[in-house]
Amino acid sequence: MVDPINKKVKSWIKTEWESPYLNNIKHFLKNENSFNNFKHHKSYTAIVETVNKKMGGEYLKATVNNHPYLIDYFDKFKTNDKYGNPNIFPYDNYGKWSPTTLRYIHVLSQLIHFFGDLNDFKIVEIGGGYGGQCKIIKDYFNIKEYIIYDLDDVSKLQNKYLNKFNLSDFRTKSYTKIENEKNIDLVISNWALSELHPNIQEEYIKNILNNSKSGFLIWNYSKKSYSPVEMIKKIKGSSIIKYSFGIYKNLKTIIIKW
Repeated sequence: MVDPINKKVKSWIKTEWESPYLNNIKHFLKNENSFNNFKHHKSYTAIVETVNKKMGGEYLKATVNNHPYLIDYFDKFKTNDKYGNPNIFPYDNYGKWSPTTLRYIHVLSQLIHFFGDLNDFKIVEIGGGYGGQCKIIKDYFNIKEYIIYDLDDVSKLQNKYLNKFNLSDFRTKSYTKIENEKNIDLVISNWALSELHPNIQEEYIKNILNNSKSGFLIWNYSKKSYSPVEMIKKIKGSSIIKYSFGIYKNLKTIIIKW
């Protein structure tokens, strides 16, 4: 187990995250009414619930057109909107949805496209939001073990949220104590890893990414972190995929895959 946090990185974390995002998460954990509405809070929607109605429609369209078998699971997926009072919108014959839940379903469809059957996988997610991606994946597959690395208070929120669904075989771990994980089948990250300080990225590369048989990292461009080109030089067997779809054809999404 390693502790990658030095004074410089701690200062960066304090500047990037502590106000108001983490302060409000502390409040969500202490106050049940705040928890019941956390997906509606402005400080939270700016970080996690970021998908607008139109983009949610594009995710839904891509899923229905390319992976129609997932429609059979829509009722189960839709329970992700049961807690936290997210902004929901009507989508024709498919009912009302949180656009963020539709994004999680789209990511699931991509994982199926690239990696096939994930049953009995050990999955590590780096930066898990409130646990929504974990919930959607486990709605469809029987995952052997699901581990989420995140900030300590965010991990507490994930536990509180996922326990509402009586999910088993998931654990949360502190990003300040990154363990040398073994026998990982798949590591995923929806933008979170790309936004971390390079010192922390290095610990994930050494202890998790290069210990995983496969990976799916959605990547943001950030001057503060490694670029996609720098990352693929550090991850064995990885490559960059660029894709776009729908009305956002000029907006390229970067995925690092192996």
